[in-house]
Amino acid sequence: MNAPGELTGNGEEILHLPDGELLTTVDGRTDRIAAGDTVIVDAGAPLAAENPAERTAASRATTSVGLRARLADGTPITPPWAD
Repeated sequence: MNAPGELTGNGEEILHLPDGELLTTVDGRTDRIAAGDTVIVDAGAPLAAENPAERTAASRATTSVGLRARLADGTPITPPWAD
């Protein structure tokens, strides 16, 4: 998974990784997460994710219905997992 660059949402988001590994950057802090890890992203905290491995990573995102986000360049998006 490579997210479309950094995004910032207006609600809390929970990212769970059942398989693989990711580098996640939340509010400027980068961590390597592995299968079984969960990351909580507070409302208004910038989030970016990239897959540093050759193997595909599977992730699950949970948030409130109606979450809206903005990419780093200000482009508004509605993540498909928020509908």
